[in-house]
Amino acid sequence: IPGTDGHRREAAWLDSMLRARADTLIVQQWTHVTARGDTLALTNFIARFRPAAARRILYLAHWDTRPYSDGPGSKDPKAPVPGANDGASGVAVLLGVADALKRAPADVGVDLLFVDGEDFADFYKEPNDVLIGSRYYAAHQVDGAKPDYAVLFDMVGDQDLRIPREPNSVIAAPDVMDMIWSIAKRTGHG
Repeated sequence: IPGTDGHRREAAWLDSMLRARADTLIVQQWTHVTARGDTLALTNFIARFRPAAARRILYLAHWDTRPYSDGPGSKDPKAPVPGANDGASGVAVLLGVADALKRAPADVGVDLLFVDGEDFADFYKEPNDVLIGSRYYAAHQVDGAKPDYAVLFDMVGDQDLRIPREPNSVIAAPDVMDMIWSIAKRTGHG
């Protein structure tokens, strides 16, 4: 949860993990003041593989977790979210990708973006206090070629994982969705 000791320790751990794997690590640090007046020290990590490559792909996940449980099945809405699936599962996938890219570099450049401050507030009541890290990244692009594609990994740790076509992506990038689903089908996945 941003603003906690656990958040600071997680940032230090991610930094050390990514420095050991990536060709280049860019750390974006800034302070965000919420609508409620909370001051949050936030950090994005951009692990770059083949940073000079002109063709690039971006994989991203958020590494923060929510300060309260506000989902429909929440027993205690004031309790923090553990973040094992929402936050940690996407990070685990990206760290696995980092290990694979260190062992066998891709033919294209790959950026792994670990964004912060994505889930701090209510998406409807406090829209400026969510997706903070993604907005910061978009406003403060790294030097070099921009990615041709981006794939977000969020809540991918379910025991019986089913990944449907995400509705906004179907509308905004149907050709990319078709490409990803055709690759999945060719490799034996639904």
